[in-house]
This record gives sequence, C-alpha cells and structure tokens, in this order.
Amino acid sequence: MLTDTYWEPESDKYKGVWTMRNEDFFVMRWAQPDFIHQFIHYNCQKYVGGCILGSETYIPACDYITKEEHRTWDYAFQRQELFYKVWGNLLYNSNTPDSYFARALADKFNLTDGTQLLDAWKLASMNANRFASFFRGTWDATIYTEGFTTDGGKFINLNNFMVQPVLDSSYINVSDFVAGNYNADTQTTLLQLAEITEKESRKTLGLIR
Repeated sequence: MLTDTYWEPESDKYKGVWTMRNEDFFVMRWAQPDFIHQFIHYNCQKYVGGCILGSETYIPACDYITKEEHRTWDYAFQRQELFYKVWGNLLYNSNTPDSYFARALADKFNLTDGTQLLDAWKLASMNANRFASFFRGTWDATIYTEGFTTDGGKFINLNNFMVQPVLDSSYINVSDFVAGNYNADTQTTLLQLAEITEKESRKTLGLIR
C-alpha cells in the first residue's frame, strides 16, 4: 500500500527520482507522448527530482535484435529513436508540441508531413500500455508484455487472465466482471476494452496504409 512516508514531512535534503524502466519490452518501438505528458503532469511535485530512463539489463548499444538485411543503423538506441526523443524532450520541456516529433519523423523517413505516422505510433503504443495496466505485474519478471509471459517466462494463458488483478483500477479483471463486482459508471468493462483496442488497432493499420 502506498503511503506518504517518503514526502511527509517534505525533506530539505533529498528528492525522489523515478526509474522509468522498459523491462516490459525490448523489441517494440514504443513512443506515446500523450502518456508521457500525463506522467509528468501527475509526478512533478517538489519532492520529485526527475527520472532515470532505460532498463536494468538491456544496454541499447550494438543492435543484435534486427536481421542484417533490414538494419540501416548500427545501435539499438537508433532503432528506438522516437522512444528516447519523446522522453528526453518532454522531460526537458513538457510543453514540447507533437509537431516537433512529427517533423522529426518526416525528416527521418523523408516524408512531407509526419503527423499521420506519429498518430499511428501513438495508437499502436497504447496496446502495450493497456496490457500492462490490465494484467498487474509486481516486479519486472512478473510481466513481459511483448513476450506475453509472466513469472519464469511462462506464457500467460486464459486461466491466468481470469484471476489476475488489474494494475489500473479503472479496468476490471475477468472474475470481477463475471461476478458483477464493478462500477459501470467509472470503470471500463472487458467488452469496452476489447472494442477500444480493436478500433484503435484497425485505425493504426489504416494510417499505415
């Protein structure tokens, strides 16, 4: 249970620092400036000293993930350039507009306008957010989003899904949904979550085409 022990009373010597880990995924090119805007908005109290980005084990140096015939870069951080660009720029200046990232994408991919590509990137990135919000992990090894695995690398099956608590209390897990233990006015049902995910995924594919 989260308490106010760390900031009440507020220290005049120390500040807390968030560690923004990406242990949930290593391959995906996640980038969602809207989510980062929200994160900064809710976590910029006087007792917060900033963020450390990156994982505990994965070093984004030589790219050993991408097949040689598809690789036009040398380092993994180049492969996930937008991930670092949105975190770095928004943590430095939270008012950095989406147009800045759209221009960066246009320059990188030789486009006239990168707005649609950024929109597609945002929509696609929400799937990882929803999964990690729905299937609660307690530490890094308990959820690996892109591998769809949990403790010990075990594949998450339907039985896991039915009993696992949610991380985001605005969602409802399967057991509570079936039992009717939820508030339809304030929580997103399983059917609504599936509909949102399907709709936005199809919109992403449409933008890509």
